[in-house]
Amino acid sequence: MYCHNCNKPIKGRTDKKFCDAHCRSTYHNDQKSRTDAICKQINKILLRNRNILKSCINIESSISRTALIQEGFSFEYYTHVSSNGRNNNPIIYCYDIGYTISDMLKVKIVENGLLNNPQNRRTNHFVN
Repeated sequence: MYCHNCNKPIKGRTDKKFCDAHCRSTYHNDQKSRTDAICKQINKILLRNRNILKSCINIESSISRTALIQEGFSFEYYTHVSSNGRNNNPIIYCYDIGYTISDMLKVKIVENGLLNNPQNRRTNHFVN
């Protein structure tokens, strides 16, 4: 039997998978870092989207889709969606700042809907 981490021969119990505690920790840390890397990458995109929306909300409440894309906004990534009530346009959120697509060229930015709505606190709707 050989160590799953360093491939050295293992001495001791027959069901042992690692030669020592260091190899066991290194192996599991490597496995975890691979899955965490994907989450970090997606979270980086979500935070960039949120920061772009936040910077635009101070300028105007409506902005063109092209301007958001030029800033680096990615419409494919968001944290959750809720119904607007008006015109049945969904509000698409990046954490606490969201937007509605008012027409094919414009986006209307809304702020702080997630934290103030108790219904949103009960469920997690994280999608990309």
